[in-house]
Amino acid sequence: MLLLIAKSTVIEGKQNEFMRLANALVQQSRQETGCLQYDLVQEESEPNIFYFIEKYVDAEALQVHQTSTYFQQIVPQLGQIRTQNAEVKQCNVIEYDTTK
Repeated sequence: MLLLIAKSTVIEGKQNEFMRLANALVQQSRQETGCLQYDLVQEESEPNIFYFIEKYVDAEALQVHQTSTYFQQIVPQLGQIRTQNAEVKQCNVIEYDTTK
């Protein structure tokens, strides 16, 4: 499994626009077969900082997500209201055998 954490620092005053676009991305991404989790969270102490928390069954599912039509349309719009490019961390989920 893959987990992505994508940090976005949004231009002051553009938080509502960012959340509106992000909501469309979240809702459509959650419909993807290989998507296990797709959430948007906002920092409490810095309300212009958001994180997408994404979990996929494998790299192929991530590829499907990143090449989807809606991703290709929405992400550039999000980029226009960020102060800088998103900071994306890709992680492998460590799974433990809980039966032992």
